[in-house]
Amino acid sequence: MSMKQSNVESENYQRENGILAALDFHYGEAKGHFSEVEYQLLSTGELATQFAGDREHSLEARILLRDFPFKMFCVSQPTAECRQTLCVAFKCPSNTSAHEVGNEFAAFLSLLTRRRIFALKQTRCDGLPVEHQPRSFFDRSEGQLQSSTTIQQEEIALLLMTIQKLDAKTSSGFVLAMRLYHTAVSLILAEPQIAYLLLVMSIETISGVTENETNTVDEDWEQYLDSCYKGWRTHCDISTPELKASVVQMLTKSAYRTLRKFRSFIQINLPEKFWTETSDDGKPVWWSFVYDVNGRAVVENDRGIQPWEKWEPKDLKRILDAVYASRSKFVHEGAPFSAEIVLGLSPEIPFDAAVSMMNKMMNGSTNNPLTIPSLITFERMVNYSLMGFLRTRSSPEKG
Repeated sequence: MSMKQSNVESENYQRENGILAALDFHYGEAKGHFSEVEYQLLSTGELATQFAGDREHSLEARILLRDFPFKMFCVSQPTAECRQTLCVAFKCPSNTSAHEVGNEFAAFLSLLTRRRIFALKQTRCDGLPVEHQPRSFFDRSEGQLQSSTTIQQEEIALLLMTIQKLDAKTSSGFVLAMRLYHTAVSLILAEPQIAYLLLVMSIETISGVTENETNTVDEDWEQYLDSCYKGWRTHCDISTPELKASVVQMLTKSAYRTLRKFRSFIQINLPEKFWTETSDDGKPVWWSFVYDVNGRAVVENDRGIQPWEKWEPKDLKRILDAVYASRSKFVHEGAPFSAEIVLGLSPEIPFDAAVSMMNKMMNGSTNNPLTIPSLITFERMVNYSLMGFLRTRSSPEKG
């Protein structure tokens, strides 16, 4: 295998694997040998640029990313109603796994676009063809199509640079959160319970390395202590704000701190559009046969926000507490998430989900049968929060 020598001279190279190592190398914070690697990706929804013209017959329309750190080209026929095959090229340092870089770039694209994108196999190294066994899918979600979406080269370059410029702890945490999100959406059809858990974990990961939580003793914190330590107000010296904060820190369990960080991260980074948008273009696409006086017609599914997907901003704290409580019961007691989390993932409603919804609607006082958001809604919440965090840090005022 031929190798090339980088002209970069820096002594700060520490990250030796994955997309962070490739970005360090590209942005001049690494030195050494590298190979130019090409990887094949598969997307369940077409990625396109804002190209004005005949995309189907234009070579220019196939170029999605023109420059390193990642060049990307559409291999399959543009506008075809099938899965899209992509070729991505990058410079891979000699001590870095090309497979890790390819997988994590696919995870980045999935997070950016809300399309399920998989790294299939390496196809070239330094211009020479290489034969690799394609990745075998462990999920049926790659067979479910999504609508096309537009990407912007400038935004992708800025966001990748932002990830690379984050401090080491935060950048590593964000990449891990990105990978957990990517694994969750790849399992969303085959293993919805595991997918929900991984979405929660993706927020836990990044919230644990960011300073979103303050030590201010608020009403919620005091209510937690009242429920756990009755009499703490009388038995502890809380005569000053400083002493009170110290006592709260001493008595608070780590599990509750994790919950607060999880909740706080979403509350801070979830953009307003989550509450106001009326359609969700990240939903899967399926077609149904409809019969009328004119005969049979094929109709595409409605990707609007359904009544059971709508939640109020004032209920966000309660929603997140319920999600985290369900996560804890699933992990520590083996109690599954509610059956109806699969609503909206396919045209059918599973029997157990239908029975659970009917029981809740008959016994409850609310018209919404969901006690926690469905998978399709919570995935959108997690995605918007992670991207909100990244976009905030890529803005000029953040440097």
